[in-house]
Amino acid sequence: QDADILILQEFIDDNLDSQLPRLLALYPHHTYVDGNVRILSRLPMLDGETIWLQDPSPTRDGRLAVRAVVDLDGQAITIYGVHLNVPRGTKHHGNIVTGIDTLDFILRYDESNRNAQIYNLVERIRNEQYPVILAGDFNTSHTSPILGNLSAIGMVDAFRAVGTGWGMTWSHQPPALPLIRIDYVWASSDFIARRFHLGGFMGADGSD
Repeated sequence: QDADILILQEFIDDNLDSQLPRLLALYPHHTYVDGNVRILSRLPMLDGETIWLQDPSPTRDGRLAVRAVVDLDGQAITIYGVHLNVPRGTKHHGNIVTGIDTLDFILRYDESNRNAQIYNLVERIRNEQYPVILAGDFNTSHTSPILGNLSAIGMVDAFRAVGTGWGMTWSHQPPALPLIRIDYVWASSDFIARRFHLGGFMGADGSD
């Protein structure tokens, strides 16, 4: 794709020894959440940090994301790489357990943590001084009203702007057809999306 910037999720330890050296040879500037999200850039990186989208508490793990500022011919651009929580609580509603994965997921469905992470992202982006690109696995359906909070601050969903075709990314267990879009590229109105391409399935499981 000849990309200037890569934003990867679920970059697990198995890939570190075999793939990371090759990537760093092409993209020497990077910042990351260990074992999950990475931003790799050919452009000089002025800043790189991990940020808490949700602080840990006694009842939940926290959620980290990656923020970088890159230099594009003298213009600073802020990049966010995210992998938000699956909307799943720890308890089944009504204490009902069926043993059927799909039904048990529904009975544990809870958007509160993931939505809190999106609210935090919105506030951070609202206060950025440079143009912003935000990408990653949101674990959020394309029909979810919570995404309207990003649109409300001027962020544009690249697929909605220029995407064609089906565009869904989950679940992706061939030959099943993915029915939900949970992976996104958003950009502030400083940018114009030109093309959106959804690549082919390349793994044994997952959606990335």
